[in-house]
Amino acid sequence: MFNTFAGGHFETEKSASEYYFFLGKTYTKPVVDCCQHVNEFWDWSEIQKKSAAEKLDFLRQKNPDVFIHVFPDKEIAKWAKASGVKHRIGTSHRFFHFFTCNHRPNFTRKNSDLHEAQLNVKLLEPFGIKEIFGLESLNIFAALAPVISLPDKFRKLLVKGKKNVVLHPKSQGSAREWGTDNFMQLANDLDENQFQIFFTGTEKKD
Repeated sequence: MFNTFAGGHFETEKSASEYYFFLGKTYTKPVVDCCQHVNEFWDWSEIQKKSAAEKLDFLRQKNPDVFIHVFPDKEIAKWAKASGVKHRIGTSHRFFHFFTCNHRPNFTRKNSDLHEAQLNVKLLEPFGIKEIFGLESLNIFAALAPVISLPDKFRKLLVKGKKNVVLHPKSQGSAREWGTDNFMQLANDLDENQFQIFFTGTEKKD
């Protein structure tokens, strides 16, 4: 799975013959489609419906050279190994990666002061990329550009003359969470004359 920040940096190093995929669930596709560095989106929600043989056939036909597990998942890790992907990268802090990944960068998210995007780039260490990039640089690497216009029902909610801020409190377990109460406090503390606040989430999130 490829995070857009990490993928963006990798993109600056690649040759014209390289091709990048992003494996994610259906709800992530609209965001991934905005990333200029991702060539193809694979919908794990649909792939999961396939039989074991069909899953193997799918990945072997795609024939990726590198599979980076940004969000550790035992089933996906076993799938990548069984399909014969040459370079399988995952943090050393997941036990099942010792049996499924042949590159295991050693870093921890729990006790780190780095942003989640900075930590994701650490998964590129097997390629000699060891620099800790500032958030401004990573924002450039993400290269997100809208591919569709904002629907009118949402556009009408934006307020000219204010900063329109979108808060997304939940992570579905993919990252350490700050807590909904803290986000609510932040929204209450921001000057309503300067900021218009929106909260977002998926169907599964409270």
